[in-house]
Amino acid sequence: LKPYWLKTQLDRTALYFNLLAAMLDEDVLERTWSTRPASPQLPRAESLPPSMFTRTLDPRQGPQMRSPPTQECMIRLCTAEPAPRGEPVEVECKLSKSVLSELRRPTGLTAASKHDRKAAFLVALDTELLRANGQGSGLRPLQAARRRLLAQGCQCAPRVRLSEGCARVRLELAPQAVPGRESVVLLQVVVEAAIDKSHWVHFGRLVPVRIAAPAAALAEGSGEPTAGDRKASRSRPRN
Repeated sequence: LKPYWLKTQLDRTALYFNLLAAMLDEDVLERTWSTRPASPQLPRAESLPPSMFTRTLDPRQGPQMRSPPTQECMIRLCTAEPAPRGEPVEVECKLSKSVLSELRRPTGLTAASKHDRKAAFLVALDTELLRANGQGSGLRPLQAARRRLLAQGCQCAPRVRLSEGCARVRLELAPQAVPGRESVVLLQVVVEAAIDKSHWVHFGRLVPVRIAAPAAALAEGSGEPTAGDRKASRSRPRN
């Protein structure tokens, strides 16, 4: 009887463990496939502190990105276009932080600090001269204006020295006269070293200024007699 009793006990134990394993598997499956309980409700956006990813961010709290030196707007034209030919043009100019930083940076060409200086100038470039000088290199007038060797010989007005702060200057532009159409002058801010004239660094955007066509060309295009025609008609002998 003892072996039979032992076998019965072993069978009961095995059945017990099999039932327990089945119950555990069902519990695991039920917990795996059942819907998860609802998470606690998130706080409202109004109650969250401001950050760079929230829509309620104040623009003054965002990062301040500085424009590239060649895209800074430092020149503002105060004269209506097209500007009359032969009359001065008023321009308002304010140096940017990039220009002021360049003026304070030493060139390293001399040990004497009093000679190691730079100055900012407002220059006016004639587009017709820039087009003629840039044709050999395949450059357009806007590209030639960024080249020192090409731009220095295309100035059509005395350059004006600029100082820190907002300044209003007058330029007497004298571009080449193009018969029948307006002339265009490009204004640009450059920084030049006092002891090395080859140190020519341009800053800011190029500001175009349209100059009215010559008066003689306007008279010819409108069909009205010019001053030369009227003088020639008076000098003709009458029959």
